[in-house]
Amino acid sequence: MSAVASASSSPIPAELNREAILEQLRGRFVCSVDEARVLLDLGRVAAYRLAATGQLADGVPVLHCGRSYKVPVAKLMRAVIGDEDADDQGEG
Repeated sequence: MSAVASASSSPIPAELNREAILEQLRGRFVCSVDEARVLLDLGRVAAYRLAATGQLADGVPVLHCGRSYKVPVAKLMRAVIGDEDADDQGEG
């Protein structure tokens, strides 16, 4: 019973780990709030509350597309890893 409790209390699903997300975002222009929140070390509720305001963190805007939110990957990468070349990602 304790194995079930510990497995279900995992704060981040296995597919949402930091390294996997960084790899998946290569070459993409936008990502989900769930992907961005893992990289920004935010909880799910806090991330979606911030998304509703239009910004997840300084310099990381959130685009409202219909009923969903999208986060520009270049701005996210700049905030997370200070990637100055992130704005050029996917262009050219």
